[in-house]
Amino acid sequence: MADLSIVFGQKATTMECLACGDLKKDLELVSNLHVEIIDESDLFNCSNISELRHSFQSINSTRRFIVVGTPETSNIIQLLSEGEFIPITLNSPGKRGGCIYVVGKKLDHSFTQRKVLANNMVVLAGSDPAGAQYMVYDFSSRILGIDPFAYWTDYSPEKIDDYDRLAIESSVIDPPHVPIICYFDNDNDELANMTKPFLEFSFKNWKELINTLVRLRYNAIDLHDHLGRSEFYRWKYYKKLRPNYKPNIDLLNQVIEYGHKKGMKFQVSFYLGWKFKTISDKANKNYEKYKEEWFKTWKYYLESTPIGKCDIFLNRPRDQKWDRRYKGGNYKETALLFNEIFHEMRNIIKDHNPDAIIIADLYSEGMTVYANGFRPKPKEDFILAWPDDGFGHINNVPDELEGYRFGVYVHAGFFLNHVVQDPYPEALYEAMKKSFDKGLNEYCLVNGQTFRHFLLNIEACSRICYDPISFNPDKFYLEWCSRYFGQDYAAEIVKILKLLHEGQSNRLGYVKTIGYAGNGITRLKLMKWLFFLPKSFVLKQFDKIFGIKDNFTKMLEEDEKQLREAFESAKKIEHAIKDQNHFFHDHIILPIKLLLQLKQFTIAIQKAAHDYKNKEHIKKAYKIWRNHTKTRLEGDKNKKWSTW
Repeated sequence: MADLSIVFGQKATTMECLACGDLKKDLELVSNLHVEIIDESDLFNCSNISELRHSFQSINSTRRFIVVGTPETSNIIQLLSEGEFIPITLNSPGKRGGCIYVVGKKLDHSFTQRKVLANNMVVLAGSDPAGAQYMVYDFSSRILGIDPFAYWTDYSPEKIDDYDRLAIESSVIDPPHVPIICYFDNDNDELANMTKPFLEFSFKNWKELINTLVRLRYNAIDLHDHLGRSEFYRWKYYKKLRPNYKPNIDLLNQVIEYGHKKGMKFQVSFYLGWKFKTISDKANKNYEKYKEEWFKTWKYYLESTPIGKCDIFLNRPRDQKWDRRYKGGNYKETALLFNEIFHEMRNIIKDHNPDAIIIADLYSEGMTVYANGFRPKPKEDFILAWPDDGFGHINNVPDELEGYRFGVYVHAGFFLNHVVQDPYPEALYEAMKKSFDKGLNEYCLVNGQTFRHFLLNIEACSRICYDPISFNPDKFYLEWCSRYFGQDYAAEIVKILKLLHEGQSNRLGYVKTIGYAGNGITRLKLMKWLFFLPKSFVLKQFDKIFGIKDNFTKMLEEDEKQLREAFESAKKIEHAIKDQNHFFHDHIILPIKLLLQLKQFTIAIQKAAHDYKNKEHIKKAYKIWRNHTKTRLEGDKNKKWSTW
């Protein structure tokens, strides 16, 4: 006989059943209990509270129960709700909300704030299946100590010696403040190129990504790169990496099917440049003349590709093939044109899926297009997403929403700080809270880049979306560092992470810095080739063309100082940190070291140009680059991520 029974309702949804399966794995991971999952009708075929009370009391008193469900899907929870033994109804606390309650088997309304689990049953109830699912994962995280990022951190929870002695405070958990929290899988090169075939995740990685996001309360995901972005089949680098690239349709269908079972909605960036079928360059530049080509391409996506299975459709008043502004007119003309385009696109989407959610993303110059009159109609069919600047700062939030529903688009990671995390929960909180207070709270799109680099910011976004009022960035920082590295050094690690952020001032993250380093090498080559021109002239002209300011070296040196302090502080406490599978090294020390080396290399390249005759700068740069390359290739200590 099982030691513990997880009981699901007779009308349980697939989402609830899968959550029960995850709970079983979590319980068996932290305890020595033999856990079973059963249908409530196997033990409790009750029509009223008296019969339910009798059923519980007639069962062996040492048997443990966790009941999962909603008043609609579980007879037990319906009876407990009607008898006011648990504070849950279909409307309270509302969709995606619920309660974690400990109920005595006598069902005698003898409530106490805190109860041990011995001789009691745990009820994980939601107002809807999503709420029940969240209660399961909250229980696993808060009570069992399960790390929602376990696949990415390689953390195992502490063992629970005596389940019956666990004490739980019964609590009502409100729905998230933001109803749609969508993860944007974008610029995912490191994860997509860990194994062949390149430019795609394995299904295992997709499952783990979805499982993690669900535990964090994300309820949507944008597949983006896996749909076959233009760069993959047009850029020389990607064509060499994977010749004859095509999206893996079987994989996409498999991922969508799994995600839907877990309660995730799928978003598609409904541009017209995906590899399945793309509009011609002439049509891309001239909607009015080639609008039928636009319409046919959208319809093809919906009728003949996995895009048709998606639930949320996002588009931007921008170029439909490339990451740039629309070239067919000035901003006012673009606004008027895309008012028509979005109306036609809306009709095509709604004909295919009347329940589809449509997002108008105002990323980049989209805000300027909005300022010049972009207003898609009908208003009730669009959510407008107001973007940050790529680094967690949201500016110029509209004072009047004009009857539109608004949300936000934020970056947990950005392509300019790709590879090395830039932790900034304070900036995210300030920007998102300000936006939510103004009513931009219907939707949140979170760009996570390669995911594993940006775990802290990804979780911060989720927590802010859940409860922006009680979220405290400093408290969150401490809690996060304590979770992974212990309380003794958590405050010190927070300081180290803040130094890592400060070491990326002026948006000089890893990718942007490496771009400047590459320009610096080109500049040195030109100075050598154009030997007949004064070096100062070549230097000045090059810097003018590439926007390299006079104080650039000083900026790099200030960043280098912050990063060196962070690196030395981290190395000083490394031996005392209580982590698992080298997570402190790989997630804290390694990214700091990578960025520090790159800044030092770029400084040496800068000095080599300004002090051209002194060849020691070039020698130093070469030595740093060799060490940096070795760090990139061999830096990870956790073998699971050794090719990362």
